[in-house]
Amino acid sequence: MGHAPWLRIFCADSGNDGQFLGPHSTLEDVYRHRQLPLARSEGTRRAYEETLALWKALTGSPPLFRLAEDLEAVLGCFVAQLQARPTRTGRKMTNATVNKHLRHVRRLVNLARQAELLPRAARVRLLPEEREPKVVWTPEEIELLARHADAATGPRGTPTRPAVRWRAVLLVGYLTGLRKYELFHFTPEDIQRNGHLAWLRVRREVAKQGKPRTVPLVPRALRELDRVVMVPGQPVLGWPGWTHGQADYQLVRIQQAAGLPPHRRAKFKALRRACATQLLRHNPSVARMVLGHVDISTTETYYADLAQMAHQAFSCLQGAT
Repeated sequence: MGHAPWLRIFCADSGNDGQFLGPHSTLEDVYRHRQLPLARSEGTRRAYEETLALWKALTGSPPLFRLAEDLEAVLGCFVAQLQARPTRTGRKMTNATVNKHLRHVRRLVNLARQAELLPRAARVRLLPEEREPKVVWTPEEIELLARHADAATGPRGTPTRPAVRWRAVLLVGYLTGLRKYELFHFTPEDIQRNGHLAWLRVRREVAKQGKPRTVPLVPRALRELDRVVMVPGQPVLGWPGWTHGQADYQLVRIQQAAGLPPHRRAKFKALRRACATQLLRHNPSVARMVLGHVDISTTETYYADLAQMAHQAFSCLQGAT
């Protein structure tokens, strides 16, 4: 390979000065050295740690010199066992979920390549996956879902009734455009009020890529939040021991009770897309800022329903004639 038998990697913000990475190191060692730059938010750290736990369980966490010899074979074993591994619902893991773990492995492999601990030819290839259709709920559909929030059955044992909590989840998610992890992790201290104006602070620990931002809270969002029993320092809409799977399951129950047709059923991102669609109609710059995107093209391409916006715009033209 043409590199030194060991290489010291110094990273001032990693807290691992004085430690070494070498051919006998593993991907877990690479992650520990680069943990802070890689995963600045709690959600990202948990995702990397879940991938590394699977990597260790399914491959035995081979050292880097073993990966340098035959990375493709090790990855093939990892992917095959992931695909055969049943999920919580008993189904096989989809290519999209496998790719989520492969992206984490690819990032760590690339860091090892940069440190000349893996050959330049080392590559992690993703599996082909079918993209789910981009569902953007209309305001009327979100109101329908909110009216059927009582179909949610959990969580139990908390001071806030499930129907109140899930109505707030739906409406606050739509009116703020928060990501799912951000939606379930803000605390009472993150809600800032100044007279009739209010904001929600998205902290670095919960924001994607550790990029904090501030999101305006409209009066209706505040009214829904005020109905939730808040405990200082605890998530307002989340609950102890919550998981993404539990939240998704409750959303499925609400959609079924509301009678949404199968092609209109979606996950939490549909709330964020609905927010983006409405904001883009009025002020694209505000839409980009609220959603936390660097480039407005990201908002337009992946989140907004441009067909819905065009229909509304031409309806306005028709009304003007």
